[in-house]
Amino acid sequence: MELHLVKQERHEFFGFGWTFHYGDLDIHEAEQGEKDFSPVTLPHDWLMDYEANGPDEKSGSMNWKYGVGIYRKEFIIDKSNKNRIISLLFDGVYQDATVYLNGEKLGNNYYGYIPFEFDITNKVNIGEVNTLLVRVDNSAQPNTRWYSGSGITRDVWISSLPPIHVASNGTYIVTDSLENNIASLSITTEISNSAAVDSEIEIKNKIYSPDGLLIASMSEKMTIGAGLNNALIKQNLSIRNALLWSPEHPYMHQMITEIIVDGIIEDQYVTPFGIRTLYFDADKGLLINKEHIKIHGMAIHNEAGQLGAAVPIKVWKRRFEKLKGMGCNAIRTAHNPADPLILDLMDTMGLLCMDEFFDEWTICKWSKSRGTKEVPPRGYAEHFDRLHIKDSETIIRRDRNHPCVILWSVGNECEEVNTVDGWEEMKELRDICHRMDPTRPVTEGTNMLAHNSKYTYEKFMEYQDVRGFNWVNIWNDRAELFYEPDKIRHPAAPMVITETGGIPGSRGNYPLPQRRTGPTGPFRSSPYYAWPVEASKHMRFIETRDYISGVFYWTGVDYMGESPYPFRSGEISPVDLAGFIRDNWYFYRSLWMRNEPTVHLLPHWNMDVEKGKIIPVICYTSCPSVELFLNGKSYGEKAYLYPAVGIDEWPNFDLTKPHANTDDLFLSWDVPFEEGELIAIGYDREGHEIARHEVRTFKEAKEINLKCDSACIKADGRDIAQLEISLTDEDGNLVMTAENELVVKVTGSGHLLVLENGNSTDHTMGKCETRKVHYGLLLAVIQSNRDEAGTIYVEVEGNGFKPRTLEIITK
Repeated sequence: MELHLVKQERHEFFGFGWTFHYGDLDIHEAEQGEKDFSPVTLPHDWLMDYEANGPDEKSGSMNWKYGVGIYRKEFIIDKSNKNRIISLLFDGVYQDATVYLNGEKLGNNYYGYIPFEFDITNKVNIGEVNTLLVRVDNSAQPNTRWYSGSGITRDVWISSLPPIHVASNGTYIVTDSLENNIASLSITTEISNSAAVDSEIEIKNKIYSPDGLLIASMSEKMTIGAGLNNALIKQNLSIRNALLWSPEHPYMHQMITEIIVDGIIEDQYVTPFGIRTLYFDADKGLLINKEHIKIHGMAIHNEAGQLGAAVPIKVWKRRFEKLKGMGCNAIRTAHNPADPLILDLMDTMGLLCMDEFFDEWTICKWSKSRGTKEVPPRGYAEHFDRLHIKDSETIIRRDRNHPCVILWSVGNECEEVNTVDGWEEMKELRDICHRMDPTRPVTEGTNMLAHNSKYTYEKFMEYQDVRGFNWVNIWNDRAELFYEPDKIRHPAAPMVITETGGIPGSRGNYPLPQRRTGPTGPFRSSPYYAWPVEASKHMRFIETRDYISGVFYWTGVDYMGESPYPFRSGEISPVDLAGFIRDNWYFYRSLWMRNEPTVHLLPHWNMDVEKGKIIPVICYTSCPSVELFLNGKSYGEKAYLYPAVGIDEWPNFDLTKPHANTDDLFLSWDVPFEEGELIAIGYDREGHEIARHEVRTFKEAKEINLKCDSACIKADGRDIAQLEISLTDEDGNLVMTAENELVVKVTGSGHLLVLENGNSTDHTMGKCETRKVHYGLLLAVIQSNRDEAGTIYVEVEGNGFKPRTLEIITK
């Protein structure tokens, strides 16, 4: 059989050689490039180049340097590309981008999270210098409730294609059925012909297995008319014993589409895809390839701390590895389409995706007159009526071959649920999805439905294929009943928890109660031992009911915004802004990976209290029972009841040693404080040790430690290495109270991209060499120089510490 080894790329990265000017300019003046243009490499978020002031008067959060920015690039198209189709593709520009080539306007794209493309064939000067300008206007503020970034925040590509070619995102592959080990596929291919004459062509689609073997092919000859941009060819084929895509086995196939004219392959188009079926059942939940999978999901936002919204994909890979390590199997792209590289990553890592379109429809969430259709000139609501069809179609067309995508979410907490006719927008968006991709169900993150039922309308949810629920646990009686009333009222309707709260808390910060009575307020002022109580109760309900297809917790990784100044983020996630895990990571792991022994204690044992003060010690565990020791003295063996006693096929985790003493999904001991060593030992059902966690009173920070995710990176000017820096005492214990300032110097064939410590109150700019660690940890993101193979030298130093060095090879 033919072995496929080479993937032909149709697009060339177009992110080098740009310059940037902050502020508005006349286009003709900008073309000259004489006004304070600084070199930049794309993607680029200009907000990270300037120190933020705060708080913003309108939003109350960080006051970033929004406004207008202009990007400029000069380039030459080689004469060998004459008579070919030249296109520019932008994966995303935030926001309101207007593009000019050689002084002529190519067009505009408003929504900052979707791709757009221009055919510049008749406007580019072949063999001569061309000037490209992109004017980005992000001055209408606030237009989102979170940090959006500003600029060309995603990749840019240029392509040179023959006149007859596969259209961009022009293939669509559907697994129609899986029966008797035979996968039946239907394939649609869209062909464009810019030639002035009709042409006889052969279209050949070849399917390659995950290991590169040719396993199926088909061809068809046809006549394509001159200037025809949307000729559709539909084909069907079957594959026997195909490797199926699933979260546990994310097998990816490739389809190579060849356009053959007069026996010559004129165009090749590569489509990665997965073979799998998908169904949401009202009683059984999500079925992939007819097998039940519980959605254990987390929401993410668009940025990564001091990197802003221009995020190298390896940063997301590290973050997703942390999330998968705790049992997460699904991601919600809140509240907008993600960078396409993130979808590629989820495909290959086996992460399910709820692909979300918008945060608002016709009613702007910044409007003071909520519940009306008065739209102030700010967010997407101002543009919804004229753009939502095009923008929805664009993202569905881009993402519908991704096997990771299991749900189209057309909105989040859209306020049309409060209006009598709000169902009309819901229905229209659902119908667009069904027309573009009938294989996936549609949902929306609906909030407050039963909280204020006098002004919310259930008809809104009738047009959701899978009913999406946000924050049901705060809907009056749903605080106790959760989803049972909705299941009883609509027994045939599948449901998913599109958003709910998890466990908050900042890494290394363990507040104790400040007063005996009264509300505790936000989690930052609530005691640490209260954080898991509510989440534990809710998770227990979710995990023991199959009719709930799953949950997306808010959020998986900290994000900037939606938090009052001086906080950059809300500190509510298992992974912080720097990509370090928090204690709550172990809570999710203990429930979502029950076959893996997990024992984790908190708080640290350097609490600022007097000896003898009673300290609640919390343990997240998957073990049948855990015994706690302080300085060798046992404080008892405990277990929690989960699930409740059952028979036959119902699991009996209550059969522990000793019997359960709580039905919370965590354990707790009250321990009189004294310095020393806490040890938690997890036992199996027979009483044998299977895991332990030790927490010691640490001393003063003495050592700098370096841990890098890459020993060798590409010398392409884009690849990165992520260096985790920690401070330990003389015994090797992480000093979780350390806030020392360190200097990170990078020389050789790379440069320091940013420093990020995860501290939401630290406003130090990331693009500098000096930053404090936060609770003992600091992240350095190091990038290679373009076409400069060699060695990157990293030195980390600080007052009172022996400098540490690290070398990274680039080639």
